[in-house]
Amino acid sequence: MKFIVSGDWHLTNKKPRARTDNYVRAINKKVLQIFSLAGENDAVILQPGDLTDDWDYPDKFKTEWIQAFRLYAAKMKIITIPGQHDLRYHTSDFKNTPFGVITEGAEIQRAMDIPRKVTPDVHVYGAWWGKDVPKIEDKNAFNILLIHRLVLLEKIWEGQDEEDFVLADSLLRENDYDLIVSGDNHKSLNIEVDQKRLINCGSLMRSKLDQSDHHPCVWLIDTEDKDKWEQIFLDVEPFDEVFDVVKAKAAKAVEKQKNESLKKLKYVLEHESRITGLNYRRRVMKRVISLKDKTLISPVAESIINEVME
Repeated sequence: MKFIVSGDWHLTNKKPRARTDNYVRAINKKVLQIFSLAGENDAVILQPGDLTDDWDYPDKFKTEWIQAFRLYAAKMKIITIPGQHDLRYHTSDFKNTPFGVITEGAEIQRAMDIPRKVTPDVHVYGAWWGKDVPKIEDKNAFNILLIHRLVLLEKIWEGQDEEDFVLADSLLRENDYDLIVSGDNHKSLNIEVDQKRLINCGSLMRSKLDQSDHHPCVWLIDTEDKDKWEQIFLDVEPFDEVFDVVKAKAAKAVEKQKNESLKKLKYVLEHESRITGLNYRRRVMKRVISLKDKTLISPVAESIINEVME
């Protein structure tokens, strides 16, 4: 069985501020190249979350991508999972979102915590954003995990919250999947531990200044012959031809300043003993109870708030 392993696609109808080209057209070209590679190799496409960039795009966007997937991917399978960008308010809700509508309309398969049997001997599982890694049911099969979580080779900075990421070698050692395909990290990496491989292709597009060295890629995987596994780089234009570097640096400086302000605020909230009553979750839930007692909040709104607060 052959697979085309990809990364975060972030389908969108919006252009990053620093890009100077037709960004939407560039996305389309990358997707068509992936479809072409899958067709040439009779391969199933694996997409590990953040298929779309936002949950709040208009119906026209959804319709256009349904048509595109139906037209170009009619003779191949695509298996995906939702990332946080695909989900309404980062909850588990993707009803009527671009992700939900496109995957339903184009009959794209979603990997779950139970095996999706591509063949009797090749099983694909899914760990959606915020979900745990599922247990393997048949260890004699070739088992693949799609996971949307920040996977790193090492910590990015000292003091980084360990709940925000997982180390690649730990993920491989603690699970018996033959192949783990991860999303969320926009930089490419691949690592092998005890004959188990983790591949993170990174983002399909370059949208930020720090991606000047990133070359979008996919991997061609053959479950019967690991010696033939191949990284394939997608066609891209030179970085300085599609980016306004001056504008990108200015935007990055503004973002850095905002982050510094947030760090200062965080320090004050954690260390200023005179400030009380700042437990955000407790205050929100107290407010929900108050509104519920007055029948001023709908069950749907209450359910969404409860899920977010969890």
